[in-house]
Amino acid sequence: MESNTLLPKIKIDYFSLGLICSLLILFLVAEKSVFAEIDNALPVYLISVLNIIFMMGYLYKFGLPKRFLKGLFMAIVSYILFLSFYSALTDIANFKYAFRIFNYMSLLLLFSLAYLNERKLIFIGIIFSIVPLTLILDWLSSIETIKYAGYFRNPNTLGIVVYNIFFFQLLMLFAIKNKIIKLIVLLLLLIDLILLYVSTSRSVWIAIIVAFVIYISYNVFSKYKISYRLGFIITLLSVITFSYFYPRLYTMELGRKINSLVIEYTGKNLFSGRQIIWSDLIQLIEKKPLLGYGLSATAYNFAQTNHDAHNVILSILFQSGIIGLLLYSLMLYFLWDALYIEKNTSFNKNLLKLFPSFFIGLLVYQSFEMSFIKGGYSISMFEWLFVAIGISLIKKYNSNTPR
Repeated sequence: MESNTLLPKIKIDYFSLGLICSLLILFLVAEKSVFAEIDNALPVYLISVLNIIFMMGYLYKFGLPKRFLKGLFMAIVSYILFLSFYSALTDIANFKYAFRIFNYMSLLLLFSLAYLNERKLIFIGIIFSIVPLTLILDWLSSIETIKYAGYFRNPNTLGIVVYNIFFFQLLMLFAIKNKIIKLIVLLLLLIDLILLYVSTSRSVWIAIIVAFVIYISYNVFSKYKISYRLGFIITLLSVITFSYFYPRLYTMELGRKINSLVIEYTGKNLFSGRQIIWSDLIQLIEKKPLLGYGLSATAYNFAQTNHDAHNVILSILFQSGIIGLLLYSLMLYFLWDALYIEKNTSFNKNLLKLFPSFFIGLLVYQSFEMSFIKGGYSISMFEWLFVAIGISLIKKYNSNTPR
């Protein structure tokens, strides 16, 4: 079998790494906290410039990525081109959405081709730990046990932010060798779990449970690459099916029984109003299934609601139709494929398994909320960063595996 050759790596020093991570936190606070009522902030432009400079410099020096990254970046570029042309045909003002995906791609390229080691993983985790530490201090002053949002505007926002940081701290746990420091990281993880619990964000709870199941069963379903790929396809189809089935469940006896159990164990209604929004969106989607209603279309304008779609799949179908969903699914497929861990990898497999686990948890989360390419711009940056780091480490040590 022909062996992989390592791609040239981008060297990111600790200052640049710290700057990017600090800007991500600043962007998060500027966009999503109660401290700043703005949707766009200077940090995202600084991050964009840094990412694009690194990306263009790499492409100029080494050319387009070969082998394992070629298909992934072709899929992302295809999606960007589609969004760009569709924006030009419908509403040129929404070209900013294509630029958003381009920014994610540049972040992905920067970190998937960056030289990263365990010390840098620990460094990233330490910086991001600032967020849950400040949140727990705020929580201790209030001791709210239901729908705690901290300094964010919404408890669901707090939930997904902590979900992302939880996985960065798990990387720290596996990367650190010192037992005393491991205990400190375990305390940080406990803080995360407390925050997730008091947020009462059930969508994040489900994502955490799914990620845990994927983690402990990874060695089984990834024994063969075909079963690994099939697992992703089944998960994606399940997410799409659920998005269509959930509104119908509301009118079924089965739905009422499940709802009673959910209320009994969580104190919250299974049918929180999403079924009404989704039902309206599905009816609209069925009228324009191929290309949807345009990238500027929102549930606010068409479904007569004050809420967004709370579902990435339906949002994409509504705005860009089946074509948009197919291109998005193709991009997800190549991302998942790039996170495949070979059996005899030369790195800590327990650490590497966190990346595909996080990814599937996030995919399931998209059944209930907006994330990854939709919703909070700053939150999605954390998600793309985590996936990019996973690709960098997995492909580096897969390439070092003897053949």
